[in-house]
Amino acid sequence: MLKRIKCSLLLEKELLFHDGANFILGDDAASNSIGKTTTLLLIDFAFGGNHYARSDEIVESLGDHEIEAVFIFGGQEYEFIRTTKDPEKVLRVDRGQKETITLNEFKAFLKGQYQLQHTGMGFRDAVGLYSRIWGKRNIDPLKPLNTVPNESGAKSVARLVKLFELYGTVEEFATEVSRLEAEKRSVDQAQKQCYLPQTTKREAKAAEKQIKVINDQIEKLTASLEFSKENMEASFTPEVLRLRNRRSRISGQISELTSRLDRLNASKTTKRSAKAIQRQISELHDFFPSVDMRSVEEIEDFHVSLNEILDQYIAEERKRTAADIGKFQKEIESLDNRFNSIIAGSISSVEIEAEELARLIADRIANEQVLHLYERKLALQKCLNLAKDNEECAYTDAIDEVSALTNKEIKAISSDVIPSSPFPCLNLYQASYDYSIDSDSGTGRAYAALVIFDLAILELTKLPFFIHDSVILKNIEVSALSNIVDRYISVKGRQIFVAIDEISRLDQYERKGIESNGVIKLSEERTLFGDSWKRRGENE
Repeated sequence: MLKRIKCSLLLEKELLFHDGANFILGDDAASNSIGKTTTLLLIDFAFGGNHYARSDEIVESLGDHEIEAVFIFGGQEYEFIRTTKDPEKVLRVDRGQKETITLNEFKAFLKGQYQLQHTGMGFRDAVGLYSRIWGKRNIDPLKPLNTVPNESGAKSVARLVKLFELYGTVEEFATEVSRLEAEKRSVDQAQKQCYLPQTTKREAKAAEKQIKVINDQIEKLTASLEFSKENMEASFTPEVLRLRNRRSRISGQISELTSRLDRLNASKTTKRSAKAIQRQISELHDFFPSVDMRSVEEIEDFHVSLNEILDQYIAEERKRTAADIGKFQKEIESLDNRFNSIIAGSISSVEIEAEELARLIADRIANEQVLHLYERKLALQKCLNLAKDNEECAYTDAIDEVSALTNKEIKAISSDVIPSSPFPCLNLYQASYDYSIDSDSGTGRAYAALVIFDLAILELTKLPFFIHDSVILKNIEVSALSNIVDRYISVKGRQIFVAIDEISRLDQYERKGIESNGVIKLSEERTLFGDSWKRRGENE
């Protein structure tokens, strides 16, 4: 809870708060421009609001200044400082150490400490409506859910349902609806850009019919292909086998001749020059002087003559072998041509049928895509409709539960506050609402109904506080106001901050309760900021 606010410009420097009701007292003259509304704006500022810092009159009168707010949660104090100059930053003070955090981080801290995580809203979204201060435009008694006059009914109703923590299931269905709608938009956009085919009901039926026709054609063509294959094999198998056998034999002969040619190429004799022969004979004579050199020379001449005969024979054999290889290669070429000519006609007809089969399969795939996409869009739309129905049903159930709980509590509070008048009734719908108040009851009774509504919400939800400005209470008749004050004083475990004046018109019990729960008492002599406070045309 909020424990205290400190500011060096305040008359009392420090405002102390407590659990339950906290009253900011005006005087019996209901004087304006003494600081009642400003005190409430200051409290709202401590809770993360911005209206205080945005007030040109406050800044012009006081200049930029710091506001220190101390909260207590679980027995531990937490100190924060905000400035009017830079309200989006917050200083967190811990044992004299200051850490700058963002306003959003500060509000997230408060949201966690006040256990509002399950509302699905930000902290200010949850509490801002119930900070009903003059100038914030949220004090219309006929529109208690509006944060501003022109706010949509759908937004107002959703915020209340979330505060009751009943929006979780609705949000799950809403998330599913958003996902399905995004998928549907993607498909529609892809079709619009011609990335996917158009899929109307007529086109889907045409595709389904075409698929049946194509399947029949594929079945017939497949049978025809199988028959053609069998006929083709039957028609040319003997001749093809003969050609293959002949080609195989010739290939074997070519291999043998090629090997022979390689050996002949490797069998060439080695020729020596006459000079080399003479040198070798001379060396032999040097070693063996008694050898008959003439006989040696005759033997060497015979060897030379013999090598020349062998070389001539090998050359002729290579020529004959190469010729045989060439002859066999030409025969293989002839066999290949014969083979191709035999099967060419049959293969040509099979290829035509195969191409037709491929075209039919492609057409079937295209038509199946159209049909599948159409069925997918139907399924997608069905899922989307179901998700929307589930969302609507879940939301209707949540709204009905909120309505029942709220009206029951409103009735209970009204029986104490305005027992002789018709009770207000909150009627909630998904996109609108109304707060029914007796049309003959007058302004005071209407504002009493607004207070009753806030008291009911405080009782039924985790709303940690509300703020009521004196303008709300000003026109309420004394008997109803006394009962409201009794209700204020009875609040425990939460905080309420109320600006009130002219308490002399109330009974002693209520006056005593207000004074004992008072935070500050203001008057023309004791304004909120003392002498530094300049009079303003503030409607308080």
